[in-house]
Amino acid sequence: MSWRVVLFFGLSACTVQIGSDTQSIRAALTPQRVAALQVPMILIETSKGSSATLLRVGQNGSVTTWQTRDGVQVSTQAGIVVASRGFGHDLMASDVSGVVAALSQGGGQYTRQWSHFDGDFGVSTESARCDLSAAGVMVHDGFSGPVRVTRYEERCQRSGGPIVNRYDIDDMQNVWWSEQWLSAELGYVNRILVRP
Repeated sequence: MSWRVVLFFGLSACTVQIGSDTQSIRAALTPQRVAALQVPMILIETSKGSSATLLRVGQNGSVTTWQTRDGVQVSTQAGIVVASRGFGHDLMASDVSGVVAALSQGGGQYTRQWSHFDGDFGVSTESARCDLSAAGVMVHDGFSGPVRVTRYEERCQRSGGPIVNRYDIDDMQNVWWSEQWLSAELGYVNRILVRP
């Protein structure tokens, strides 16, 4: 998939066109450019090699919607991906209440559900038993500078095989980096917080 990616800097009309590969996007996100941003931004990197920056375009209760200029969307709740649009085999919805509660408590067990398009214009739903635990404290190399985070690993057992998601979270409960499973076709995506 090819994404046209544009970085928006503040509320000015200044934009910078960059490529869709991870290396060129990361090179464009210098500390100076990130400091000039006046809106929240995330970077999504797919396991298929595509990358894009997304700006916050909506808030519905606890769910935040992020979007590229050409309309690809990711919705998150507390930094956890709950839906995607425009990827192809999209995540229609995901119940993340268990993982959000476990993250606030430093770990726990719960059941998660995911709904996906099944390829025949229908929606398939699956659930998994998950366990979340802390995996250590580290310093995350954020785009604005180093951030001290706790890494959490979420291990889910499902009929299609195990899923292991990872979340790097600071003391203010910001998810600075994560690796999250979206679907069998899309695999995992990295969600990186550029500017909170």
